[in-house]
Amino acid sequence: MNQTSSNRAVARNENSFFNTSMSLSSLTVYRTGYKQCPKNQHRCKVRDFYLIHYVIKGKGVLKIDTKEYPVSAGESYMMFPGIPVDYTADSENPWEFCWVGFNGNDAKLLVAASGFSVSNPVLRHGDSKVVHDCIMSIYEARGNARDTIVRMSAYLYLLFAQLIKEAPQRPERNSEVLFQDACAYISRNYKKDISIEDISSAMNVSRSNLYRNFIEFIGVSPKQHLAEFRIHTACKMLANTSMSVKEISTEVGFKNPQHFDVVFKKVMGISPTDFRTNKNTEKSPMKQGGIDK
Repeated sequence: MNQTSSNRAVARNENSFFNTSMSLSSLTVYRTGYKQCPKNQHRCKVRDFYLIHYVIKGKGVLKIDTKEYPVSAGESYMMFPGIPVDYTADSENPWEFCWVGFNGNDAKLLVAASGFSVSNPVLRHGDSKVVHDCIMSIYEARGNARDTIVRMSAYLYLLFAQLIKEAPQRPERNSEVLFQDACAYISRNYKKDISIEDISSAMNVSRSNLYRNFIEFIGVSPKQHLAEFRIHTACKMLANTSMSVKEISTEVGFKNPQHFDVVFKKVMGISPTDFRTNKNTEKSPMKQGGIDK
């Protein structure tokens, strides 16, 4: 079989969906699908969203930095935003997996509570059927209409309910509480002109301890998390209100609209004005087949 024929064969075994209207809730599905991988298929990716792969059958290897994690049927692995990962299907028994990619203001807290972390990216499930069914329910509910976007988010919350139910009590529980409290403080105060010093003071820890805590749980600094929280909140307002960009920038905690533009472009890749224009003119295609995850 030549390379072109081989690629077509792979595409026939892949079913995927990309969300083109992503700012309607605090936990939004970006993409979902399922695929039977060919032997030795290798991917190396850096993404700007979270991605869970659940292995339905077969096996493979996930690699983060220099550490390798074998993954087999009944297990899931998490890929974190901004962190390079390699993953390779087994040479004899390649994995088939389903996936859901997501982001939003609730994402970091839910991921941390589920048991996934940068240092613990693979989970074996007590009830793997529930995990599989939740992800496939997200895929079956796919679509870019507002009601289907909300429905996909609802199934994603159910997936996290199962993951949190299964999550063991970790020995670093106090560290987890600190992280959750810091995130809650940000969600309550992001409209104000708060600094990282304000957050660390409210948590009664040093700035360096707060930094290490965020890196441990979500792989990003508290400063980056605060910026992303503000920008993702601004995205909802741009998509769903008639407020001006300047009004929105003030509402989400930026004193300077120019600084808001700079941070928005850094997080989203486009300007606030272009983001709003795209949301007002976008169509709702349903993309399937042959799309790289």
